[in-house]
Amino acid sequence: MIDDWIRLFNAENEEDLTMIKKKSLGIAEAIETLRELSLGRRLRYYFEMRQKARRDRWAEDAYVREEGIAIGRAEGKIEGKIEGKAEAKSEDILELLEDKGVVSKELRTRIMNQKDLNILSRWHKLAAGSRTTAEFENAAFLKNS
Repeated sequence: MIDDWIRLFNAENEEDLTMIKKKSLGIAEAIETLRELSLGRRLRYYFEMRQKARRDRWAEDAYVREEGIAIGRAEGKIEGKIEGKAEAKSEDILELLEDKGVVSKELRTRIMNQKDLNILSRWHKLAAGSRTTAEFENAAFLKNS
């Protein structure tokens, strides 16, 4: 390892550097750093600006990714709450209808699959005011709900 470093300091041409660079990652990094340092003032400035832009882009990408994840989580929570409310409302409707007669499997499925809270609220009122499940079905579904 020390021999490679000695060869680096004694290298006289590009071929010597290429041979040394293949042997060690640390030396390869040192060679790249030496090349950067040996650039003229103007070229070094452009190189550093390019490196800065690259790091800024990586940071921006990471920020956008984290923001996207946070937004996705927030939207997921909202959707979960809405689904929970819809499920609770559907169960309330079914509970009311079970007191008024037999609830068919088809009707149960249709009510449980509805996710629109406005429709479920309207059905809830209809279920409360209906005398039978058949009356509820006619009022709820003949109006193209």
